[in-house]
Amino acid sequence: MQKYFFKPRVGQNYWKGVGGLRVLIAGSHFRCPYSNCVHLKKECASSSTIFEMDQKCPCYLDKEDQEYYRLSNSDTIEVNSYLEGFSYQAFSAFTYLMLNKRDHLTDQEKSEFWEQVAFTNYIQHYWPDGSSPKYSENKALYDTDHEAFAQVVDELKPHLIFVWNEAIRDCLIANSNLTYFGKVDIPVLSVYLFLNYEAGTEINGKKESFLQRQYHIIPGKVTKGWIESLFNEYFNSPNAIELFGLKTIEERSASGMGVRQGVGRPPKIKDVASLFKQLVTRKILVRAGDRIVFGNGIMNNHKETFMRYLKQTFNVPKYTNGCMSRMFGYKFIHSELSAAFEDDITRKMKAVFMMVDTRDKDYKIKRMGSSSKL
Repeated sequence: MQKYFFKPRVGQNYWKGVGGLRVLIAGSHFRCPYSNCVHLKKECASSSTIFEMDQKCPCYLDKEDQEYYRLSNSDTIEVNSYLEGFSYQAFSAFTYLMLNKRDHLTDQEKSEFWEQVAFTNYIQHYWPDGSSPKYSENKALYDTDHEAFAQVVDELKPHLIFVWNEAIRDCLIANSNLTYFGKVDIPVLSVYLFLNYEAGTEINGKKESFLQRQYHIIPGKVTKGWIESLFNEYFNSPNAIELFGLKTIEERSASGMGVRQGVGRPPKIKDVASLFKQLVTRKILVRAGDRIVFGNGIMNNHKETFMRYLKQTFNVPKYTNGCMSRMFGYKFIHSELSAAFEDDITRKMKAVFMMVDTRDKDYKIKRMGSSSKL
C-alpha cells in the first residue's frame, strides 16, 4: 500500500547517481498560496484526506494536461518550475552548492543536476504558509508522515539524503535508521545530510571524508572531545568529566550494577565521556546538531533507566539531574522506576554500562578479571 501522497520527482539518471551515490533531497512542505481556499483548512490540511483532492484542486481544473497537473505530482511540478525559470531561492542555493559553483549556472547545468537526483517534500499535505514549528513543539505533526517518507527511502534506496529543514532533521534522528552526518555550511538555507548505510553500496571512511570536503559539512559525528565539551557546558565546569568518579567493585555490587566479565580482557570504558560514545555507537544516544538526544525507540522508561544506571555506575555530582535534563532536553522525573523493568533496549544499555571500569579503594583504576552478578 502506498503511504505517501506526493510522488517523488525522480531524475532520469537518478539510478546512476552523483559520483556513484544516489541522492534524495527532502524539502519540508508545500505552501498553498490561496489562503482563502476552503479546501486548505479541510481536505488539503491532512495527510489522510488530501488523497481525495488529487484531481480536484481549483487551480488545476482548467489545465489541459490533467495527468500532469494534479496535487500528487507537486514534487515534479515544483522542480520543473524552477528549471523553467521560476525564482526559487532554496533550489538555486542548493544547486550552486552541489555543483560547487560560484558563477552563473546555465540552464543545461541545472537540468543535468536535477536529472541525477530525486526530490520530495516530507510533509504529505499543504500548509498555509512557509513557517514550520520546531519538532519538539509538535512531534505528532512530523511523526505522522514518517512512515510515508520511510517508504520513499525504501523504494529509492538513496545513499545520501539532504534535508532542508531542522525540524525534519530532528524527526529523522528520532524515528529513522538513517545516520546523521552533519550540517551543510551554506548561509541561505538550512541543509542537513544523512547517510543511508542500508542502500547497498559501502560508504567507507574515504568517501565520508570526500563528502565532508565536497559539501562543506559541519560534522555531526560524535567524538569524545565533543562529548567532553557538552559536559563542560552543561555542568559549568572546565573538567566536568572528572566529576563522575568510578565506583569500587563493592559499590557497584551494592547498587546492582555489575562489571562485565572479560576473557583475558579488562573493561574498556574508563570515564563517562567514553561511556556516552559507546552508547552512541549502539544508537541509544544520537547527535542532533549541537545537542545529544536519545535515539529511535527510546521511551521515557528507558530514559529513567539510563539515569538509574548512570548513578549505579558512577559517583555523580549532586546536581546531575538538573544538568542532564538540560543537556538532553528531557526532564528526568525521578520516578520510582521498578528495577524489574527490562526489555531489549535496557539489556543492550546495561551491557554497555557493565563495560565501565572500577577503581580500587585507593582511587586507582582497577582492572577486573571477574564480575559480580546482577
